[in-house]
Amino acid sequence: MTTQPFYVVSLLIKQPTWGGKYIAEFKKIIDPKVSQTNIGQSYELAKDSILLAQPTTDLPFLLASANDTDHPQWHGSKVESLNIQELIKSNPEGVLGKKIVKKTGSQMSLLNKFTQAKENSYQVHAAPGSEFNNWQHKPESWYYFENGKATVGLREGVNLKQYQQRCEDIYQQSLQLSQQVKKQELNVETARQQLADFINQDHPSNYVNTIYPQRNSMVDLSNGGIHHSWENDPDLPRGNILYEVQIDQRDEVSSIRGFDQGKIKDNGDIRNIAINDYFTALNTDGEYNQPEQYLKTPLKKEEGGATISHIFDNPSYQLTQLEFVGQYRGKEAQLDQKFHHLFVKEGGVVVTHDDQEWPLAQGQSLFIPADCDKYQLTATQKTIILKTTG
Repeated sequence: MTTQPFYVVSLLIKQPTWGGKYIAEFKKIIDPKVSQTNIGQSYELAKDSILLAQPTTDLPFLLASANDTDHPQWHGSKVESLNIQELIKSNPEGVLGKKIVKKTGSQMSLLNKFTQAKENSYQVHAAPGSEFNNWQHKPESWYYFENGKATVGLREGVNLKQYQQRCEDIYQQSLQLSQQVKKQELNVETARQQLADFINQDHPSNYVNTIYPQRNSMVDLSNGGIHHSWENDPDLPRGNILYEVQIDQRDEVSSIRGFDQGKIKDNGDIRNIAINDYFTALNTDGEYNQPEQYLKTPLKKEEGGATISHIFDNPSYQLTQLEFVGQYRGKEAQLDQKFHHLFVKEGGVVVTHDDQEWPLAQGQSLFIPADCDKYQLTATQKTIILKTTG
């Protein structure tokens, strides 16, 4: 069973305060439970992805709320499915590939997300070999589908003591306002406004680099140790639209936050942040913090009738873009002891393996086990495929 492709059933995640309609429209999902709500992310590959073993042109999807992703609801035709963990357990090297198993063991280590987001917290991940306390390394990279806004790295000449003190002052003000809301001494809207006014007296953005990633550019943060966040901008009402590739590591042990954008929940709660750890994890080397090291436009080359772009190529994962019309059966469609994950960014494609055809439309994903050896891609229109492997 491992020597055949499998559809990945996308897991769409509803968000109460961010997200939007972009992902549903991109995937051409018209179900009102999706089209009339804010979708923040779609998981296209994860350690517990649900797979389908039969070709179809009517893929179902999973829908979950942000606070309960473990119990998603199934939408679409009821068909036989299996968990990717079951498939891997049946033949780890045949599914993941010998090279992957040797490197990361018998589990899916990657998490691919299709994301619409804005105004997330200021974060850093521990660099490899520099893990401390309970914090773990989490390589992470972004590929922008549309223009966006973010912060990356410390601003040149920044006063770190002043920056840290500012983060501390904001957090203490957040705690004070949170308690006032909980004691019903202040309504939450007033508290949010007071906190926003306090933050804007000396906004943490004054201490970091603001960048404006353009469509089809990428940000590779896989080495860790660098500050990053997605930002809000009135000129970019949809926020940041991107395809994320990362190691599947829980936020609570990998995302070290120093500033949470002044968020206060409706009940007055605020999120715990780890300011001391944030500053401990930062690599403060000036050259290391130059944003041009991370914000790049991938180079293109021609191969086998396709235009190939290597978006991310680091020790943890590789993301390659294939743009073509007609047939492609070049080296990018040869598995070389590693699984492939395909996501259709534009157009549509038929994946052929052992004379069996697997149609894929825009926004759909296919998992191809390593034992499949090779496959063929056929597109009757301009098509762009994103291929991920470990």
